Amino acid sequence: MFRREAIDKKIVELRHALATTDDELTVALLVMAIESFESERAVLLRI
Repeated sequence: MFRREAIDKKIVELRHALATTDDELTVALLVMAIESFESERAVLLRI
């Protein structure tokens, strides 16, 4: 459960960063990071 909570916290942090930037490269990198963490969370939920 700790790992899922850590992933959820990181997703929230990344979404906040995404909401506060307008640089195209940063936005793209943040979106990729969010998708990666969401994928990891989905895998954990299946277990």
